[in-house]
Amino acid sequence: MHQRKADGGIMVTASHNPREYNGLKIRGRSGESIFLGTGLEKIRAIASRGKTRRAKMLGNIEFNNSYREKYISFFSKHISIKRRIRVAIDAGGGSTALFLPQILSLFPNIEYTPLFFEPDGSFKKHPPNPLLPESQKWIKAELGRGKYNFGVAFDGDGDRVMFFDEKANLLDSQFVFLPIALKALEKKRKAVIVLPVDTSRAVRRAIEEHGGRVELSRRGYVFLQTAMRKFASPISVERSGHYFFKDFSYDDSGIFAFLAFAEYVSGSPLPVSKIVEPDIQFASTGELNVTVRDKARALADARNRYRRAPNVRVGEIDGVTIEFPDWWFNIRASNTEPVVRLVIEADTEELLREKRAEIEKLLGSP
Repeated sequence: MHQRKADGGIMVTASHNPREYNGLKIRGRSGESIFLGTGLEKIRAIASRGKTRRAKMLGNIEFNNSYREKYISFFSKHISIKRRIRVAIDAGGGSTALFLPQILSLFPNIEYTPLFFEPDGSFKKHPPNPLLPESQKWIKAELGRGKYNFGVAFDGDGDRVMFFDEKANLLDSQFVFLPIALKALEKKRKAVIVLPVDTSRAVRRAIEEHGGRVELSRRGYVFLQTAMRKFASPISVERSGHYFFKDFSYDDSGIFAFLAFAEYVSGSPLPVSKIVEPDIQFASTGELNVTVRDKARALADARNRYRRAPNVRVGEIDGVTIEFPDWWFNIRASNTEPVVRLVIEADTEELLREKRAEIEKLLGSP
């Protein structure tokens, strides 16, 4: 789109879902995502009227394979693998299987074992969501069979990737992101790094200690992209395995994230299990789904319970965030389920257990 200065773009994808969920991702003139609130509601209104009219000027279809070659060569301009590393890669039969062999041929220092590199739109081997335990069995088994630096598993359309260390442990995306972000700060020390509101304090503090400035954003593709463009943020991440890059038109790319992490690993003497271990340790629940009768009431109860407490900071960028010196939590309503998403982090495991019980009691459940 950027090279052709196109007025828009459309991708047919089911994302990390089976093929019967195929839909459209729509992009605007500058490559920004078109969602509800940024133009999708206008498209929906036009479609719902059920009336069509013939355009004054018809377009044409052009098949241009040169974009494939430009896409493949793009990565070699941004990534350098310093020493030989060995990785296991599960493409899951998804779209990355169409590109990975050619891309990896540009990086002879990456020795890899391919899993499910044959495109398969029916995903017979395993579901296209790498967060599901049943999708992780093959990559974990392969990592257990040989000496690898790390492993990766991509989702169906390649915009998401999950990482596994040399011991086959699933890694938290925000701690895979951290060394990549710190490397970006070496190039621009005072850069602004946009992060979702539920990002660990360990990540936020490490970025600030290395000269970066953290700006928090609502979770979600369109909100992170918008904030990144506003602050020219070089990189961002979501816990679900989406990594966003300024150099990739502020878009997410599982392949770019994999190669950027591989570059870091190739320049470090440490095993991956140590690379992703933060210097500052906090106890965390990860993201919890808590069933509630009334989502709006649950958020209000959480806000009202803590907002007048000493030494508290209250944020409402995305749901409600309550921060104390030694613990914090974020609670937000699900758009599709009768649950709230809850993340709690504390200085100690004991404090975490105490606060989790306290908040869950406050929220109640049917």
